Amino acid sequence: VYHKQGVDLGKYSKIAIAPVEIWYSAATEYKGISPDELKMIADSFRAFLVKHLEPDYPVVETGGADVLGVRLAIADVKTKKKGRTILNFTPAGFALYTLKDIAGANVLLDDAVIEAELVDTTTGERLGALVDQQKATAGKKAAWGSLEAALTFYAQRFRARLDAEHGKH
Repeated sequence: VYHKQGVDLGKYSKIAIAPVEIWYSAATEYKGISPDELKMIADSFRAFLVKHLEPDYPVVETGGADVLGVRLAIADVKTKKKGRTILNFTPAGFALYTLKDIAGANVLLDDAVIEAELVDTTTGERLGALVDQQKATAGKKAAWGSLEAALTFYAQRFRARLDAEHGKH
């Protein structure tokens, strides 16, 4: 965690959230998540922030003197494909497996890093940064949920920090 000394977040009344980026690790076993699923994951992470910020801190599309920029990435993502059973090779099983693939049910998260950065949108100056590794336990599907839980935690913490800087306890 990095906080620039002397920064007054109280001067920012609006938030601009850059599109969430997702970066695969070069060491990942599986890179077959569809672009639609990646977009859904990125959009849901953005929605977590919006949910915790609005209406008190409106999320806007452009920068300005009172706009704090937030950049968020899910980096070093390591995934693997869940193994198939004999059922997956029968016609009915194949159809079921394909539907599960579309829903992302067979993609397991092994590891990921949440990266966040706060910037002044007029100067581009870095005001704060956070890096948090989310290690899964033996490739459990629940790791996607733990990543969401971590993001929710940080969104709530960010909101509490903004409230404190604006005198809203």
